[in-house]
Amino acid sequence: MELRDILDRLRAGQSKRAIQRETGTHRTIIRELEELARSRGWLNSPLPAGSGPPSLPVEEELERLWQEGREEQASHQLAPWQDKIREWVDEDLSFVVIHRLVNERHPCSESTVRRYIQSRLSKKTSPVMIRNTLPGKVMDVDFGYLGKLWDHARKASRKAWVFSGRLRHSRKAWREIVFDQSQETFCLCHERAFEHFGGVPEEVVPDNLKAAVIANAWECPLYNRAYRSFARHSGFRICPCLPERPEHKGGVERDIQ
Repeated sequence: MELRDILDRLRAGQSKRAIQRETGTHRTIIRELEELARSRGWLNSPLPAGSGPPSLPVEEELERLWQEGREEQASHQLAPWQDKIREWVDEDLSFVVIHRLVNERHPCSESTVRRYIQSRLSKKTSPVMIRNTLPGKVMDVDFGYLGKLWDHARKASRKAWVFSGRLRHSRKAWREIVFDQSQETFCLCHERAFEHFGGVPEEVVPDNLKAAVIANAWECPLYNRAYRSFARHSGFRICPCLPERPEHKGGVERDIQ
């Protein structure tokens, strides 16, 4: 009966958003039912005012066709690689990386891979605690290895990294590709991030790389002298992650995954 009601609304020209609002049926179900109706020719002509839908099947027949259509959809194009995709999901690979690996075996869009994983292979989420932050207070920074890219300046293929400076409150980020992790490059990336954001945060939380922290410890970290001078000049405090605690800057860790 509910399927018949949705078909009547579709034939009357009601939008899927309005049908969802009035019936409580998810738009995915409405969209699938619309595709079934179009394939059967049930939506070829609009309903005259006050008339019934004589071309529609009875409720039992409609239910049977609906179930058959959903069983056909259950055989997904990525089903042959489900076990391999599950391994990649268990390894916490991102959707982008998994799509690249799947695309080598079966060309498809990233959205197809994303929907397939979310509907069939998504892991149970662990409870998390929201960290309340103030605007402009903290920026997390980190480098992530990209692989080898073409350097137009040197006209050669070189190892490349992405620098990410991410504001903890707004989640806005400044990212740029660099070909080294030197002290000068590290500070220049900070400077360009500050120019992009239009200001300097109170605290910067870097990873424990040598350009920022010579040696980190639970009680007395040893900062890089040049980076300490740059922080004093720019007006921010250095607050590095504690040893083996990447979750202290989980946002930027996720950003460069």
